[in-house]
Amino acid sequence: MENFDFEKRKLWSIIPPVMEESLIDNDVIIAGGAITSLFTNREINDVDLYFRTWENLADFLYSLEGTGNIILSYTDKAVLIKSEKILFQAVCFDIFPAIEDIFNKFDFTVCMGAYSVKESEFYFHPDFLKDNSQRNIRFNPGTAFPLMSLLRVDKYKNKGYGISKTEVLRIALTCMNLKINSYDEVKEQIGGMYGLNIDNIIKHDNSEEFSIKNVLNDLQNLHVDDGYFINNDLAQTEISNFAKVVYDVTGIKQKIFKWGLSYYDLSGHIVRDFKNEMYDVGELFVTDKVYKYVRKNEDGRYFSHYKNSFEYRLGETIIPDSHGNLYFVFQYGINGCQYSNSTNSVLIECDVEKGDIITFSSPYGTVNVSKCKFIREVPKEEIEELGDYRLVDKSPVNLFGEQVSDEEKNESPF
Repeated sequence: MENFDFEKRKLWSIIPPVMEESLIDNDVIIAGGAITSLFTNREINDVDLYFRTWENLADFLYSLEGTGNIILSYTDKAVLIKSEKILFQAVCFDIFPAIEDIFNKFDFTVCMGAYSVKESEFYFHPDFLKDNSQRNIRFNPGTAFPLMSLLRVDKYKNKGYGISKTEVLRIALTCMNLKINSYDEVKEQIGGMYGLNIDNIIKHDNSEEFSIKNVLNDLQNLHVDDGYFINNDLAQTEISNFAKVVYDVTGIKQKIFKWGLSYYDLSGHIVRDFKNEMYDVGELFVTDKVYKYVRKNEDGRYFSHYKNSFEYRLGETIIPDSHGNLYFVFQYGINGCQYSNSTNSVLIECDVEKGDIITFSSPYGTVNVSKCKFIREVPKEEIEELGDYRLVDKSPVNLFGEQVSDEEKNESPF
């Protein structure tokens, strides 16, 4: 079996750390030009990301919010993301449950290489390595956009690749087999993957009678150079409304929750335009677990850092004394929890009933409870993972683990 450890390390070296976890969690596949460049020792200028489900795509895009990643532009084919010095394209014209589904859409075998981020494995078309070593363009007539393949031939020829007359004919005949009967179908075929606003090129729309002659007139100034497909006008543009991008490309609404008089997104940020159709509004439930750091003595007993005489007994229900309150944090607040660095400090986990929660300030702040049950000391190796938690469980239950009916899922407070 071939060893591709060097190529894996080189690929990971260009992926920003803030993106790594989301790429793994959402089972993202890197495929196309970046993999070709990796195995032909060329500079990687941009990375194409493919998704197995629409939910994976939506969750990935939402995860970028607030991390310094910038959405520069988007079309119905791809979302262009700038992360540090690398451009990423989240492909959104379709989803790809299997890597073979991606290869079936590609036009040339020299592009048919992929890397499964979650599996940490490369996958190749049988002719990928051979055709790249021979700089030979071999066409796939099942490609999604054969008209774009005509332009891409020129791109690969400039990189030293050759193409036989037979392959040129196969591309031409595949293009002839396209059934284009509307301006929208033209735009679908030639809309670029890099934020190109095709409406600025094809001036006609479906309100007019379709004519290829009109399309040819609109296209007469279309530049064939590879750099054309990057919309430089958008190079410094930042799209801040992630919810709109996700809704436009996936149709999935962003989950937001009511907390007191305010509405919050999954990251805990306040949402001000919450009545917009791209949001799915519900009530925020807290978890049935609360946490805090306490002092563990050499004899294995647990005591409060704040009040040295107050003991927490494992397996027993904890209630405050007559002059105190019980303050904890939810799972979301573990990373900022008080006394985490104190001497002999350990994290404990307690069960709490919804009705025993008195007040809480925010998802990440303190929570005051009337009583709770001490169920375990959290092992150190679990704490980092436990504290890295989103506000919303992706399963069809609320955060108390209660089943949510269809009526409840669609219920809105407005």
